[in-house]
Amino acid sequence: MSDIQAQMEAFMQGSCFDDARLRAKMEQELSAKLSANRPLVVKLGIDPTTPELHLGHVVPLRKLKQLQDWGHQTTWVVGDFTARVGDPEGRSPRKPIPKETARAYARTYCEQAANLLRLTRTEMRHNSEWLRGMPFEDVIQLTSSMTLGRLLDMKFFSGRVQEHLPIHIHELLYSAMQAYDSVYLGADVEIGGVDQLPNMLVSRDLQRTYGQEPQVVLPLPLLRGLDGKQKMADSNANTINLSDPAHTMYGKVMSIPDTLMPDYFALVLGWLPAQIEDLQSKMKNGELHPRDAKMRLAREITALFWGNEAAEKAQDEFISQFRDKQMPRELPQAAVPAWVFSKPMRVVKMLFLAGLVKSKSEGRRLVLQGGVKVDGVAITNVEDDISFKEGNILQIGKRNFVALKKA
Repeated sequence: MSDIQAQMEAFMQGSCFDDARLRAKMEQELSAKLSANRPLVVKLGIDPTTPELHLGHVVPLRKLKQLQDWGHQTTWVVGDFTARVGDPEGRSPRKPIPKETARAYARTYCEQAANLLRLTRTEMRHNSEWLRGMPFEDVIQLTSSMTLGRLLDMKFFSGRVQEHLPIHIHELLYSAMQAYDSVYLGADVEIGGVDQLPNMLVSRDLQRTYGQEPQVVLPLPLLRGLDGKQKMADSNANTINLSDPAHTMYGKVMSIPDTLMPDYFALVLGWLPAQIEDLQSKMKNGELHPRDAKMRLAREITALFWGNEAAEKAQDEFISQFRDKQMPRELPQAAVPAWVFSKPMRVVKMLFLAGLVKSKSEGRRLVLQGGVKVDGVAITNVEDDISFKEGNILQIGKRNFVALKKA
């Protein structure tokens, strides 16, 4: 194990606390744990609610890899049991995920995270191991240490109370189950998005009840999605998925607002503040065009998951669509109703909704002529149903193109 101060800096790097007192307390407790000169148990929990990891997941996975490199025991908890309940964040209960579906999603997560983690040094556990067979008597003991007031203080519950929206009993149990993961594993540290901080703090309370030393919590920033406003999440239809083909990933990154570039360089690629400040300075004084900075961002992110050759090819394909070199700093965006991202539809209808054609007959004619592309791929069959996502690039001819966004 290395110098404690260096490890402290590695642990705390990128963490975001609104409460300075909580941050100071976590630093104090972390220093004490590191002073014991033993590998710490570092926990990250992700519920497999979709088959895709996205760039937002890169933030905690990169941190997990960083702590692996310091020799700590990293445990990735796949919430296959908690996914059947659903994180209560939101205005209504989430649809439960069947057990086998959650397991299948978890397998794809491993494949997609191979470029981010040393999987041979990552302990992957499913929380159904300890939650599925828990006797009801133990459930009562578990919940007896928690108060309704503590749970209702959480933002996602308090918001529903204010709006007079229903809260179901099983949703209240989610925090207890997530907290018990830390108890079962004896977690020393838990990392997760800052939106999960309330749940992570509940884990500390529960560990004390079970006679354990409470875990240090490290909340991490949330990566905003393609809309530039909300956190990247499948439920917000604004994701760049790790499984997106290289040309699609490149094009989606090129469609983000310029204002998000510093966040993507820092959170996805791990650039240091000094590097980002230098980049911004060069853009400000005209030494570097923002378009070129974004192209570098898109190329490096694509290379991270598909390799340098695929990233270069994706960039060449993207540039070839704008031979006149009049590529705008930000792709024009077309706001379409949110419901269009919920089910597949024909491209002709999407062209009309995006305002690229005046009539569906015009759109049909353009498709049959081979003049319509989605993310650089020509669409020739007007009968094909396409699952559109926010950030898809719709193109007619060589110059008329837009990036889709939710209205």
